[in-house]
Amino acid sequence: MVAQRNRFRNKHYDTWSVTQGGMRLDWNISSKDTLIFDGQGYSGRIRDRLDIVSPTAPPAQVNSGSVIKGGHVLARWTHTFNERSATDVLGYCDWTDRNEEGFIEPRNSCDIQCQHTYSLTDRQAVAWGGEVMTANAMEQSSFTTSVLPRSERDTTAGIFLQYDVNLVADKLRVIAGTKFEHTSSTGFEYQPQIRAVWTLAKSQNIWAAFSRVVRTPAVAERDLRNIVAEVSQAPPTFLILTGGPNLQAEIEHAYELGCRYQWKQLFSLDAAIYYNNCDRLIGNSPPGAPIVNPSSFYIEIPVPFSNVGSGQTHGLELYLTYSPLRRWTISTGITELRKNSVSWVNPGIGDSGNAVWGDPRQQISWQSKVDLTKLNCDAAYYYYDAIPQALPPVNRVDIGASTKPICGLTFSARARNLQADRHQEATSFVLPAGEIRRSVLFKLTLESERDKTAGNP
Repeated sequence: MVAQRNRFRNKHYDTWSVTQGGMRLDWNISSKDTLIFDGQGYSGRIRDRLDIVSPTAPPAQVNSGSVIKGGHVLARWTHTFNERSATDVLGYCDWTDRNEEGFIEPRNSCDIQCQHTYSLTDRQAVAWGGEVMTANAMEQSSFTTSVLPRSERDTTAGIFLQYDVNLVADKLRVIAGTKFEHTSSTGFEYQPQIRAVWTLAKSQNIWAAFSRVVRTPAVAERDLRNIVAEVSQAPPTFLILTGGPNLQAEIEHAYELGCRYQWKQLFSLDAAIYYNNCDRLIGNSPPGAPIVNPSSFYIEIPVPFSNVGSGQTHGLELYLTYSPLRRWTISTGITELRKNSVSWVNPGIGDSGNAVWGDPRQQISWQSKVDLTKLNCDAAYYYYDAIPQALPPVNRVDIGASTKPICGLTFSARARNLQADRHQEATSFVLPAGEIRRSVLFKLTLESERDKTAGNP
């Protein structure tokens, strides 16, 4: 049983259990063709405490039992024409069925991708391809939470092209490409990128990159209706988070500059600075005009999602690795993040976690690994700075060990979150975020050598 707290610090309990199984087949059909098949299914139950509101009764917490089940199938075929040309085709289908108290969602999605690569010369190569992805869900809602329309199919179709060239042999490499796609919700989008790597010496290089990326609105941001609070009982008045059906995709222009230095096998340093300019950010608009529902007589105060403005983030990342002994590695990383945006953020109501909200200003990690062949040990420490008005600072300590008593068999044990009984790492979005408990994981892995003979599955 896991104890959690919601954002109002009220304790509630939940348990879950999931049974999962699957298989994977790798088949070398011939010297030029390979086939991968992967299938998986799962089924489980979740028990939780939910907040229920009604226009004719006071708010209440109820015990909730829900059933989840689903699975996926994946097939991938790779054909090599010759040393310069190859084609890769991937098909994937996924289905899931969640039957929760007051909210039922069966959803299915399918995706097909095709990619062809061709080497023009020893220093030039191109890649192009396309993808079609479609998803459909049938929502059954309640007064507390609903999605409108109840059934809707989202389809995204896209093509991409990439050119890779070594402008100066073993010194300067440039990769440029773009992706064009059309989505059901926002229409036509394009995402270009260019990246260059300059090798100063065998152990030193610098790189720079520019890219334009988009984030299409989530279903909850477009179609959700969720009651987040009851502000008055006489008359019943509810604060309601509502979707924005006319939302546009968020846009981010990302600029990066970095370098890497490595000294023998003892020491390496990676450093990068970045600047991201974001536009059409999705967030909560100010509450709208009250809406009176005469049938059951209650009042709604809508808080809609909308494209509310722009913002920017910039920061620095450092990562250092040091090996004082051949079998001992120590690494540490530091991330500094600074940002600003429009003043619409209202974490008490619900924020979608866009590019300028929901991340700590500082993150620090430290890891130590010892490899003794038959016995491996590791320890790690993580620190996440506070997110104002949302989360306090987080400290996390993990330790682990694994052993290989016989060939092909590995037994490992790992303990997580030793510093505290539980803590919260993510901000809430629509529903309260849970807390991560202290835990211990035991894992047993049995591996057999793959049959490398072509034509045998």
